[in-house]
Amino acid sequence: MSSSVRFSFDEGAIRRVAEEAARKVAGQYQKALDEVLAAHQGQPVEEVKVVLAARWHQVQGHVLEDPDLTRYAELLAGGQRIEIRTKMR
Repeated sequence: MSSSVRFSFDEGAIRRVAEEAARKVAGQYQKALDEVLAAHQGQPVEEVKVVLAARWHQVQGHVLEDPDLTRYAELLAGGQRIEIRTKMR
């Protein structure tokens, strides 16, 4: 005896949920970057790296590693804002 199960998905709804989740996480990271910039611009890159790594990890539990960590810390220490953007394909 054979049975068949059919599934259907609303791909548009799944995409909208994924996009919203991506925007939410991006907003959390943007806030963290803006806070580090406001509090630590002008400080030595090595000090900014320590703060940035800790703050990045607080957002979602992810580790920001080199070379990105150093590049972002250099920008923030120099007073440049980093903008997080999302793009769904």
